[in-house]
Amino acid sequence: MEPIIMRLFDENKNLLEKIEILKQEINNLNQKSLYQSEQLNELAPAFAKAKLDFKLVSKEGKTTNGWKYAKLNEILFAADAALAQHGLALYFYIVNAEGDARVLKTRILHASGQWIESFARIVPKANTHQAVGEAITYQKRYSAMCILGLAPSDDVTDDNGEADAIDDITKKTREGKKVDNSIMQIPINKTQLDEINYELEGYPDLAESMLKYLDIDAFADIKQSDFIAIMKRVRKIKSDIDSVSKK
Repeated sequence: MEPIIMRLFDENKNLLEKIEILKQEINNLNQKSLYQSEQLNELAPAFAKAKLDFKLVSKEGKTTNGWKYAKLNEILFAADAALAQHGLALYFYIVNAEGDARVLKTRILHASGQWIESFARIVPKANTHQAVGEAITYQKRYSAMCILGLAPSDDVTDDNGEADAIDDITKKTREGKKVDNSIMQIPINKTQLDEINYELEGYPDLAESMLKYLDIDAFADIKQSDFIAIMKRVRKIKSDIDSVSKK
């Protein structure tokens, strides 16, 4: 009996050791970042050098509402050659999330195998192949610019601090703080204009009605004092339109 008992004891001991090893492996996996490889010592300096050779990105694309944007091929053209020269590549892939959700992953990969990536949920305006394709392309553009640190060449302001002033206005307005009334008459900036135009993309009748309602020739004429209220109104009307169309 004693040899059998000793054998069972040894087997249980080995099993416990394997369980502890497995626990440690799981713990190590949980501690690793979901957004990057364990090491970045080769990727980081390579990317820093590549970034010095990135080209300017211009806004050559134009929507039906007339606002300009940087096309995906222009964004990739600005960075691909410099990335490749330093052993880097940018690529996208899509994974399924909970329910019917789709997530776009944008990854920068180094020849060493090191990588960094970002996640962004794809939110199409409708459940059609065309709408999904448009949403994927849209998200690719912004995810690529974000992870590469790129910005369209006309996304600049002069050196009088106007951009900082506008950012401060937006922040204070959202926090309900008082803002100097004279500053509130500054027109919206390019980022805010892009935000409005994106909301109105696919709603030409609403865009035309808003221009008439506001009594302006273009959305670039909107004042800072009106920006947040207008955005809320546009989103509310869009929601009402979508609700009616679904019935």
